[in-house]
Amino acid sequence: MSDSIDREKALEWLDGDEKFFLKLKAMLVKDLPEHVEELKTGIAQNDIALVERISHSIKGAASMAGAAPLKDLACRIESSAMQGDIVKAGELFGLLKQEAERAVKDLNEKI
Repeated sequence: MSDSIDREKALEWLDGDEKFFLKLKAMLVKDLPEHVEELKTGIAQNDIALVERISHSIKGAASMAGAAPLKDLACRIESSAMQGDIVKAGELFGLLKQEAERAVKDLNEKI
């Protein structure tokens, strides 16, 4: 377990399916940086629908991977987008980017 990833929680969520967890881990490591860039673009372009969709995707993947801090930030950005508050989403983006980088690092090095 690391600070950004709770492996036991993820396995509980996945009914103990270790093989699926490893697939999810590989997918998250590959796709998360791309999603973060898409989110950055959506915020820069004031594209609320894109921000809402991408933050929702990050939230779901982070939840299944046991990455609670990342999930929480994605949820806050999604809520901001749903309320039409792109400024708040932008303020939270830096924190989400840092947490995403930490989660990918932990998945690569510790899990």
